[in-house]
Amino acid sequence: AIFLAERRFHHFQSLQTQVEQLEQKLADRKVIEQAKGIVMQARALSEAEAHRLLQQTATKQRRKLVDIAQSVCSAGDLLAIDVKTE
Repeated sequence: AIFLAERRFHHFQSLQTQVEQLEQKLADRKVIEQAKGIVMQARALSEAEAHRLLQQTATKQRRKLVDIAQSVCSAGDLLAIDVKTE
């Protein structure tokens, strides 16, 4: 009984870890999609071109794509605020 309980506990922990990883991937994807939209609007690019630009920037800066996307989103928020106040 103890063996089964321990085994179920480890299985449950594994499932919990998988759920957390999937939730993080979904959150990252949302940020990347938002960044692509900002780049598409700012540079008049297609979705594929915007994604490739983000990928190239991440490669050049040796950073993760999601980190670049977060930076773009932050800058986009600042630009949107500046545009509204003028």
